[in-house]
Amino acid sequence: MTKKLYDVCHGREYEKGGETKTAWSRVGVLVMAEDGRIAIRLDAVPAGAWDGWLKVFPREEKDKPAPAPAAPPPKAKPAFADMDDDIPF
Repeated sequence: MTKKLYDVCHGREYEKGGETKTAWSRVGVLVMAEDGRIAIRLDAVPAGAWDGWLKVFPREEKDKPAPAPAAPPPKAKPAFADMDDDIPF
């Protein structure tokens, strides 16, 4: 069964350069099954000045290739490797 995923978002208006803009925060996911069933999972609920409305946006596909595995970090010398030196005091 194929499912369609949508992001459930909360919009917060702010001003920048004299222009009103909207910042969107993802608060959950909406899943629509092929048979028409809909399920919503909320990960967070907006607090403060919230009018109770959330917006649903189609989830953007991320067609980025998987990142190559990172090289292992270089081995560090033991912290006290130079403790065999004579201390002149």
